[in-house]
Amino acid sequence: MVAITSCGNSDSDNEPTPPEPSQSDDVSRTVLVYMAANNNLSANALNDIAEMKRGLTQGARLNGGQLLVYLTYPGKAPRLFEIDSDGTEHDIVTYATDISSLTIERMRLVVDDMRRAAPADEYGLILWSHGTGWLNDTGVITEPETEASGISPLSFGADGYPWKKMSIRSLARAIADVHWEFIYFDCCHMATVEVAYELRHLTGSIAGSVTELEIDGMPYHHNLECFFATTPDIRQAVMNTYLYYANQVTGPNEGCSMTLIDTSHLDRLAEATKAIYLSGAQPDGDYTPVPCFRKLVMSTGIFDMHHYMNSLQADPQLLQNWNEIFNMTVVAHHSTSEVYGLDTSGFHGLGSHILNMPEDAGLYGYDDTSWWHDVVSARFN
Repeated sequence: MVAITSCGNSDSDNEPTPPEPSQSDDVSRTVLVYMAANNNLSANALNDIAEMKRGLTQGARLNGGQLLVYLTYPGKAPRLFEIDSDGTEHDIVTYATDISSLTIERMRLVVDDMRRAAPADEYGLILWSHGTGWLNDTGVITEPETEASGISPLSFGADGYPWKKMSIRSLARAIADVHWEFIYFDCCHMATVEVAYELRHLTGSIAGSVTELEIDGMPYHHNLECFFATTPDIRQAVMNTYLYYANQVTGPNEGCSMTLIDTSHLDRLAEATKAIYLSGAQPDGDYTPVPCFRKLVMSTGIFDMHHYMNSLQADPQLLQNWNEIFNMTVVAHHSTSEVYGLDTSGFHGLGSHILNMPEDAGLYGYDDTSWWHDVVSARFN
């Protein structure tokens, strides 16, 4: 066994307004955990909040920073609150229930309230809910029993019944007023090139899983100190989450795959990918892609990008350049040998759609992504 290592205005006139900005010089970083938990994961949200408090009471340090949580929960008014260094909650804002937490309007309001209540030199963002990468339609569910349960993908989040969801482009617009030191997706399937490329100018680092992530999600009691280190140690946070599942010996364990993306190289990765596509390179006729999803969950959309690109019969120099940039982009990747029954031996940490026919670009909203417009569409021009 390997030990997990720790790291060094409201919508209603009747609701309270955020407190005046703090003048303390000690506040260096504010981390917002945006928990869209008005869904079948609500109990897990409370467990994760308990983990945050547990970590703080057991010695995790905020180093003068502030931890804020936005929680939307079944039957409750959404609220923004702080968890202080003693693990105690302090309410900041309670919101009306007439607007979904997965609208641009509400998310922007929460971000604005965060900045008023806890101004800082730096900000970090943790996005908590369901997730399905770039997929932007309910039609990818193929199993009737799954569809009946209300599980249907639309990029990020699930709020209310029937579920309201958010496309990845809407997410990018909603959080664009802040530059985030990091964005950590505590949800499934968000480590795809389409998601990362959409958010590349909003943050330096993106952490997430290309596969499904077990409902326990991130071990917050191990990772809080990573987020509040002098320099955020997101690499260690990714490792901690992976080890949390790799070391698990009791209860159900479906495995884990976690990735850390350096967004500063994504424009170069886009150029290198486009160059290969423009060359007309194709894979062998018998090529089988490596899926990052179970058929039970979705029938298309996320495959291992590295495996696919290296299957293309492209000029060796183009491929060498692509691989060098990929290795600078995906700076950390850890997988157990299986994740939800998938063999991960062909995993390299970053998912991507494989599009063979241009007329299929409208399927599941792929043509709504910037990656399609800037990169993949060139393949068919």
